[in-house]
Parts: sequence; structure tokens; C-alpha cells
Amino acid sequence: MRAQEFVKDYEGMSLKISRDADGVAIRAYSADGAKELGMAEFFFDEQGRLDPQTVWVDERRQGQGIAAAMYDYLKSQGYTIVRSWDQTDAGRGFWDKHRGPEATVWENNDYLQEKINPDTVRDGFEIERQLPNGFTIRAMGMEPWKNDPDPAMRDSRGISIRIFDPERKDWIAERYGIAEVRFYARLNRETGDWNLRPVMLNVDERYRRQGLASAMYNFARKLGNDIVPGTAQTAMGQAFWKGGAGQGRDTEFKDMPKPPPEPEKQPEPEVKKEPSWIQRWSRLLKPQPTE
Repeated sequence: MRAQEFVKDYEGMSLKISRDADGVAIRAYSADGAKELGMAEFFFDEQGRLDPQTVWVDERRQGQGIAAAMYDYLKSQGYTIVRSWDQTDAGRGFWDKHRGPEATVWENNDYLQEKINPDTVRDGFEIERQLPNGFTIRAMGMEPWKNDPDPAMRDSRGISIRIFDPERKDWIAERYGIAEVRFYARLNRETGDWNLRPVMLNVDERYRRQGLASAMYNFARKLGNDIVPGTAQTAMGQAFWKGGAGQGRDTEFKDMPKPPPEPEKQPEPEVKKEPSWIQRWSRLLKPQPTE
């Protein structure tokens, strides 16, 4: 496979990136391209992640964040960089300094940019509000989805939006809510923007067509997130998005009525049973009292 090469201006430097079937190499130059400042080489592991092999920075430029900038740029392009199992002392010190001794994946703190509110997609984030109809809407940050079919996205965080009906006391509704949508951060490689993309939407049958899905999407947007349609939409998802609700055309929550209460079960009318033929014959054969 012939290597693919391109040049990108990034943080006052000129970055030259080349990629082939085995891995990725990145070189940092001065803005005018005259001086080489540093370089890093990575191999793809079995899961498609980048395993660092070589990192070098001109000794006169060390301590200026050049190596970290090269890592951050690759991360911003959707690559997952993992901690090498055979780090040198220098490599271990570099990783510990920028990401901590416990981190095994290079997380770029700025990669979400302005399209996503980074605080909302971190584990431990939680906020809730009350809807006009008395329901509670809650947003919770989620850990990375390790089963993502795209290896480059397996360290991508997400957010779960749920709606709760305070009158529902069954344990499923109390714990998981009556409606939920899950979003994960996804990189659009054509535009370079990160967005939230829905991966799951569910609304209890008794609460459908009341605007709950729109309310959850709008809540995610109000928290500072940009949402794009999922890549594998169901027919219902396509209709929801094309109808405008998924695109945020309704910016305010609707005055959503509560679902009608389930009708109380009426006692069944008492039905008089006809006596069986045994009962009838028993009465006929029963001795009659004599005077």
C-alpha cells in the first residue's frame, strides 16, 4: 500500500503526516517548513489503535509541548493512541507528565472543540430538570463504548438522557425511566468536527407521540452539544429526524400531557350457573318428605 501524505498547520507548526497499512508517522516543522522540530512513529495494533514506537524532539525545543501537540493532533483526527507496553524511561516520563501514570489511552482534553460540551460527556456528570408536565429529565455522562465497531471510536465518551414519571413506581420505570436516548461523540472526518450521534432511542409505548424524544434531543442541545443523525437509523428514527424534531426545530419543550390513566378493572358480573344434570337427577331422586 502506497503511503498517504498530507500537511496540516497546527498550533503554529507545520505537521507532515504519512500513513500506510502498518502505521502512521508525523513530523513537526517550523511554520515556514525550514526546521524539523520533532517526529513520532506509530504502528497499528490488532484493534486498529496507534502504538507509539519512536518519539523525538530537537533538544533545543524540548519542554515546549511539541510531542504532546503531535499526539493531540492525531487524536483530533479520530485515532486512538494507547500506552506502549515497553516504554523507555523517557517515554514513561512523557506519558505520566501529560496524562498521568494510570492512563492507558491518550485523551486530548481539547479534541471535542466547540461542537460538544466536554463536561457533559464525562463519567460522573449528572444534571436534571423538571418538564412542564411534571416529568423529570436527567442527563448523565457515560464511559467510552468499548464495543464500538469503529476501533478509532472506542475511547469516545457519551451522554444518556432519560425521562422519569414520578407517578410510576415500578422498579424499571424508577431506575431506567420511561424514555431514554444515548449519544456518543463522533468525529466527522470530512469536516474535522466532533458531534453527538444517537446510538439508541427508546420510549415506553404508553408515552409515545407526546414529544418525549424531542424533549431529550433538545435537552442535549441546551447543554451545549451539536447532534447529527445516526448512521444506522431505523424507519422510526428516519421519520423522527425528517419530521424536524431530531434537528431541533422545536427549541422549547412542548406542554406534554401525561398519558391517560389505565382504566380500573370492573368486577365481572356474577353469572348464575345452571345446575348440572347430576344435580338435577339428584333432586328428582331425593326422597320427598311425607305427611
